[in-house]
Amino acid sequence: MLKRKSVISDIYIFIILLLPMFAQYAIGPIDFDVILLLFVVFLLFVTKRLNITVDGPILLLLTYTLLVTLCNLLVGKLYATIFEIVFRLGKYILYFIVSILIGVNRQFKYDRAMQIYRIIAFFAVAYILLQALFYYLFNITLPNKIGKTIVEQGGVEVGRLRSFYSEPAEFAYSMIPFIVCSLFGKNYKKKDTRFFDAIFVSIGIVISTSGQGIVCCAAMWVIWIIEKIIKRELNVKTLATIILIVIVACVLYTSGILSFALDRVNDTGEYSAMAARFSGYKTLSLLNILQLVFGVGYGNYVTKNIYGLDVPYEFVNYSSIAENLFTIGIIGFCLLVFVFFKAYKKGNKRSKALIFAILILSTFGCPLISKLLPIYLSFVYVKDGVNNSKKVIEENKDGEGK
Repeated sequence: MLKRKSVISDIYIFIILLLPMFAQYAIGPIDFDVILLLFVVFLLFVTKRLNITVDGPILLLLTYTLLVTLCNLLVGKLYATIFEIVFRLGKYILYFIVSILIGVNRQFKYDRAMQIYRIIAFFAVAYILLQALFYYLFNITLPNKIGKTIVEQGGVEVGRLRSFYSEPAEFAYSMIPFIVCSLFGKNYKKKDTRFFDAIFVSIGIVISTSGQGIVCCAAMWVIWIIEKIIKRELNVKTLATIILIVIVACVLYTSGILSFALDRVNDTGEYSAMAARFSGYKTLSLLNILQLVFGVGYGNYVTKNIYGLDVPYEFVNYSSIAENLFTIGIIGFCLLVFVFFKAYKKGNKRSKALIFAILILSTFGCPLISKLLPIYLSFVYVKDGVNNSKKVIEENKDGEGK
């Protein structure tokens, strides 16, 4: 009984952590990540483990999002096709329900999740280092996707590397929760490898040249160092390692890899990456007061600039903040903020640090899109130590007695 439950939990964790990678593939019109998540729901149902937790603020947010979207589908202005809106809404609600109301603290156990996450993160970073080796030494671009190689690298001399994810930013978004948990979470192995783990995966983010990822990662390290100094826990070995990291960072900056990534963040020119990320905010000018307050419905947003907006490219890029303001309005956005505020207030140090990371990324990035949402929400809400073996056995006994 215990072994079967452990296997099912491992399958659930594995799928949740690899959703951003699975999202690159599709079977017909349906993304593969959606198929896998529906499989998880079916698996939990047939094994009689489909238990739903009620969370008031989250249910309120989902209910509001559903009602606003339905109202706009009936009488509102559509900025996307009905199929696109319904599909995006369905994914959003499915991912929220599965990761929070069904999975977290039931299937998603912190220690086990971090152990599996460590394997995934190390494979991802090892592959991005291999990509870097082939790219810089032999000018060969290794594939990131089965069946297709993305040749475009975004620079003549600097490789825009992405491991087995769709783009560098997606790789960074997928790895940052692991770094945050390694720096601010409790130990998840017999031997404490958290410091080394955080360093190794941070190197991968730097090599990827994801500007947003590097800035967020650096912010987490700065907070961690400040905390260690305040608590007087910064020993000689740790300090020497940090100095070595700074030296390596200087070398990478001089080589052009790190400077290229940071320049993409600092550059605010008309056709810069940051200007493209800011384009989502400019779509708010299309909304009237009523739409701005209530939103136009989840998934109902502009993708191609057919409205004459002053944006640098043909397509519009949304940050998570801009997307939520556009789709669920000021009211819905306030509900979303309240959900995270409540989680921050009740959360531990690791949860609070991850929420801060989400805030940094959400300003010009999109960590709260459907395929990434379960990873961030799971680690924000999961409790420490819930997979203590004694407690698991007690839960199993309780389940068998019901």
